[in-house]
Amino acid sequence: MLGISEEDRFAEEMGWYPMLYVAAHEDYTKINQVVASRADEFLTFVNFYKRKSQLDIKRIKNNK
Repeated sequence: MLGISEEDRFAEEMGWYPMLYVAAHEDYTKINQVVASRADEFLTFVNFYKRKSQLDIKRIKNNK
């Protein structure tokens, strides 16, 4: 697996679970609540979270 970062391997191995975990406020006992929510609500959250994370990273890099 040359050229694949540890983060990429983690993402490939874990699939959607990290996003479910974040949406459950890092409380694995609440993951079933997230899974039971409407798909469009969850996908909107995922889009928001990913975009916000990208903007935060960009802002941090620009402030160095």
